[in-house]
Amino acid sequence: MQITYLDGPRLKRALIAGSRRVYKYREQLNTINVFPVADSDTGTNMAGTMQALVAGIAGGRERNLTVVSKTAADAALTGAQGNSGTILSQFFYGIAEGIEGKSRVTADAFSRIVRRAVDSTYNALAEPVEGTILTVLRVWADTIEEGSRKTGDFAALFSDSLEKAKEA
Repeated sequence: MQITYLDGPRLKRALIAGSRRVYKYREQLNTINVFPVADSDTGTNMAGTMQALVAGIAGGRERNLTVVSKTAADAALTGAQGNSGTILSQFFYGIAEGIEGKSRVTADAFSRIVRRAVDSTYNALAEPVEGTILTVLRVWADTIEEGSRKTGDFAALFSDSLEKAKEA
């Protein structure tokens, strides 16, 4: 089944599913955390941030894409843990800014929103450094942008972009 648009309920389900994956693989993320120091907390911080995001959206019955994305971004920012969680929350804030006023977005529109969100995440940092979650977000955005020229199917777009994100 193709998924040709993203709306509030789909975004909510995707964020909850994504949060579960981050939580499940938090220890693996902790082991690859070596920059700027090998403090082995990136996965834990990202999982905590995502859990805060989910807590902000899970109980609500809101279906409006703008409201769901704004609520998710606010909850992530409020519950951000560590540097990686703060960076992640800035990314979700950028997504919410790009979605504002929209009830649905296509894969092509989503690719532009993601690109702007990544750019705004970099701009939110005094000294953005590659080799961090920033690099993963940038590579993922590049892949989403490229993939959206080939397909309008979110399922294919996300599946195809996963490998590039893993490599990054």
